[in-house]
Amino acid sequence: MPLVMPGPTAAYSRSASNNAPNVPVHDAPTYVMERRSQNRRRLLPLLLLLFLLLAGKYNGTIIDVLGPVRGNMSLTIQQQQAKIRGDFTVSGGLAGSGPFSGYVTNKNYIQFVVQSRDVNPLFFYGTVQANGDMGGNYCSLDSTGRCNSNVGGYGTWSVVPGSPSGGA
Repeated sequence: MPLVMPGPTAAYSRSASNNAPNVPVHDAPTYVMERRSQNRRRLLPLLLLLFLLLAGKYNGTIIDVLGPVRGNMSLTIQQQQAKIRGDFTVSGGLAGSGPFSGYVTNKNYIQFVVQSRDVNPLFFYGTVQANGDMGGNYCSLDSTGRCNSNVGGYGTWSVVPGSPSGGA
């Protein structure tokens, strides 16, 4: 169907006696937008299910490349749709345990910030695999909220779903 453009054009020129506005029969961009929103409504329950699968306990490894120091870490995640919060615990010569908050997207991306009394805030970001494994990079944040190795560590992390009493 033709896209109706406002204003006089050669295709829509009319005599002065016929000044009634052209009423578009169908506006393709509006149709596309409506179609996309209907698809989103159908996918919303599936996306919420994906988000809900992250809540729980995770255990794994964290490596500070400045040391280099390898330690153990655990995450206890609580989730409300895309928002996550919980507790981060680290051991093995590393400091920074504390509460965290962040989010996860439907594009398998996760990020969160740990607020610790011991060290500068730690920023974690990475990916979530279909089986629930997660991993990525982390850094210490300076007072401007930027990653800065001069105020703490940086490195890699990885966790797998676990139980409160089990290890990775």
